[in-house]
Amino acid sequence: MEQPLVSILTPTYNQSAYLTATLESVLAQSYPHWELLVLDDCSSDDTWEVLQRYARREPRIRPLRSPYNRGVWRLGENYRQMLQAARGSLLALLDGDDLWPPDKLERQVPAHQAGGHPLSFGRMEAVNAAGRPIAGSRYPDLGPLAPRELYAGYLRGDFYIPAVTVMIDREALERAGGFRQPHYLPVVDFPTWLEIGHPGQGYTYVPEVLGYWRQSPGQATWRVARDLALGTYRYSQEFLREHPVPGLSERDLLSPGRRGYLADSSYRAALLAWERGATARAWQYAKEIVRWGRPTTYLRCLAAFGVKTLRRVRRQVLEEVGLWARGASLR
Repeated sequence: MEQPLVSILTPTYNQSAYLTATLESVLAQSYPHWELLVLDDCSSDDTWEVLQRYARREPRIRPLRSPYNRGVWRLGENYRQMLQAARGSLLALLDGDDLWPPDKLERQVPAHQAGGHPLSFGRMEAVNAAGRPIAGSRYPDLGPLAPRELYAGYLRGDFYIPAVTVMIDREALERAGGFRQPHYLPVVDFPTWLEIGHPGQGYTYVPEVLGYWRQSPGQATWRVARDLALGTYRYSQEFLREHPVPGLSERDLLSPGRRGYLADSSYRAALLAWERGATARAWQYAKEIVRWGRPTTYLRCLAAFGVKTLRRVRRQVLEEVGLWARGASLR
């Protein structure tokens, strides 16, 4: 079977603490026909220096730099810049803090070719900041779904496609108009995967772990969780109106899976707002959880509010006791 060149697209910003592990996971690939394009979005840490050091060691690593810091709301421009520089007929995505198993490409390239669809993806496992697996985080096995059923399920919001596991035919991506990012979405994957899978193309699902998604403090996923959930729901509605799918209505787009996703995003937004002292906004987000039909998540949110409030009060009490003690010692 043909062994095509795989262009790996890696956007990164201030991820030097994790970037070395990401690069090493690519260097460890048993499949040799790859190039790695890493685009630094004008990091303020030593990301660029790390890339330069690796590029001198391995010519298949090609560092790129954005002309200015574009951020997540213009992420599509970074992907288009990498695509323009890429030489491979297959594309794979790997964020600057994520990881691959060493045989990821060796397993996925033949599975992708055998599937005959423009996009393939697999299972993912989440890891913590130290790179250790997070218990219970493995992506569920989707089972033997037909390619078109996978497509309809993705549009409904039954499941998500982990970007760290995705492989794409470059020609199909270019026919679909390249990487897409509407102004209200902080990602490119959801709209782009829908365009690639339409009309009637579907996806190939590989039931193996093909990537590790790192969860770390302060990452953008938490900060934009609500924008991402609401944006994908909005885009799915707009997409279905423009590209009708037999047997699928707009009502179907608010599936149990999407309701859970929306509720979880409101939960995350509520906790962040509470931590920042924006209590009115936090309550607004908490009430959204009820709207999405997830009372258990709402109760969990209230409990988290209580815990965070107690911690804040405890800190204040300790500070006041410390001030009193220092004042008493001076008298």
